[in-house]
Amino acid sequence: MKTLLYTFLIYSIFQVSITQAGEILYIGDSHTTGHFGQKMIELLPLKRYSVSASSTPTWRRKVICPKENKCDYSISYADPKTETYYKGRVPTNFPGLDGMIGEVRPTAVVIALGTNDITNYGCDSKMVSSAAKLAAKTKGMRCYWIGPPEYRSGPVYEACGSSMQKFHAFVDALKNAVAGQCTYIDSRRVIDPKTGNPITADDEDKLHFGSGLARYWAQQVSGQVQF
Repeated sequence: MKTLLYTFLIYSIFQVSITQAGEILYIGDSHTTGHFGQKMIELLPLKRYSVSASSTPTWRRKVICPKENKCDYSISYADPKTETYYKGRVPTNFPGLDGMIGEVRPTAVVIALGTNDITNYGCDSKMVSSAAKLAAKTKGMRCYWIGPPEYRSGPVYEACGSSMQKFHAFVDALKNAVAGQCTYIDSRRVIDPKTGNPITADDEDKLHFGSGLARYWAQQVSGQVQF
């Protein structure tokens, strides 16, 4: 399990132009970095920034990687037409959500976070207060929050004491915490057409999704994001 979690702590960032006013800002973790996020920006006019293994406290920082932190994350740039990966430290001036909103001046924000709040903080529902504080930063803008999919095995499940009851309690608390500011999109409701059950991670690390299921997930939730 430790090996899987350490692997999950390898960071990467997708960065796109943020010069125009009225953009739709999209932030997230490794799901947003990967196939899910790539499909989202194909389907919607989103400006994507993601940091793999990030959680809500990460995005509440003034900058993602302060000088005093050892942040040997992978940095990646992407737009809807291409992907290019660069590895290295996240720039010390790379902003958290506050700074990014100031630069982008978005009319709307899409947040896809929550999975790492579970793994990083032991499925403690008290941690959803951090999500509420992050959501509050979007005041005055339209906000959508894409929550975690269902995990029935792997590190996320184990962080909840291998209890689906605890997992759902955390996600329900997350949903309630951000609902006052953001429209919550519940990924647990996305059904895998092959199994008839909610989608769950099909990558060997039991954290991530392969291309096919990730892109299907994006197709199912993107229609609920309306501007």
